[in-house]
Amino acid sequence: FVRLKQKGDILSLVSFGLIEADVLGENIVELQRTQAYLKENGLAGCHASINIEDESLRIRRMDLPRMPPNDMKIAIRWNFREYVDGQIEKYTIAYNTLEGVKIEGDKHPILAFAVSGDSVSRMVGLAKQIGLKPTIIEPNATALLAAFDLNVKWESDKYYIMVDMGDHVTNFTALGNGLLMFSRPLAMLGYRSVVKDIARNMAVSLEEAAAIFRAYQGIGNRKISVPDDKKQKVQEVVDGFLSQLVIEIQRSIDAFCLMLNLDKMEAIFLSGGGSLVPGISEYLAKNLGITTKLFNPFEKLDTKEAGDMITNPQLYTVAVGLAVPRR
Repeated sequence: FVRLKQKGDILSLVSFGLIEADVLGENIVELQRTQAYLKENGLAGCHASINIEDESLRIRRMDLPRMPPNDMKIAIRWNFREYVDGQIEKYTIAYNTLEGVKIEGDKHPILAFAVSGDSVSRMVGLAKQIGLKPTIIEPNATALLAAFDLNVKWESDKYYIMVDMGDHVTNFTALGNGLLMFSRPLAMLGYRSVVKDIARNMAVSLEEAAAIFRAYQGIGNRKISVPDDKKQKVQEVVDGFLSQLVIEIQRSIDAFCLMLNLDKMEAIFLSGGGSLVPGISEYLAKNLGITTKLFNPFEKLDTKEAGDMITNPQLYTVAVGLAVPRR
């Protein structure tokens, strides 16, 4: 979680924190732990923006004629019908107009979003159950845009990539001219997939594999050390992960550049738990030929109130994006 406050033009970090709890599984013990955690941090009963990264989520570029908003949503539903599971009428629809992107003819580009209404309702219910009052529910991609907009100066007609390496999924997003231009999930490249491969490669439990991976990354319990023979096995998994990550990022870059007829991307920014892999930014920069750096979502915030020392800031990128006041 990230809690911000605004006074005039100054946006300050009030508090932040992290709890590992599988509340999506609706395990009563995990729910109770999360309720207690929110209460301890003074968040119980707070209004909150919440992210949703559901299997039903679809984000697609569409080129449609200009029309009133209600007609636009009908047209979007029609275009989405072959890309969703089940009836499109049961999906929640939203869209952003991609102003400044020029295409031939009288159509105009938009970025359309669709997610199962049942999934949204479930997320709302879960948020209330753990003690929050949800005001906005949005995909990680738009939260990443808000975090980027807060911290990085836009340059006209230059395009950037954010790769958010989350627990279950890695999100590739392309940004330019103040807009979210393109987004796709990179399958089987989340933090948990690495842990599962370590568990299989080393014949240990998922809990042991997670602890070993954290120790390898240099986070968490510093008392856990990784013997040299086990380090080699972890390195084998990490090497395979990074190799596949390069392939998927390059595919995504190629698709985006083809869509807009671009020659290059300006830079790649990494966030999420997977970005804590030692040497990852250097590896990607070398193999993709694009400047790559770890993203700090707190860079333009006043952090004095919450304490200036923030460990692993890239873990909080989505949360910062959710907390930024919407214009």
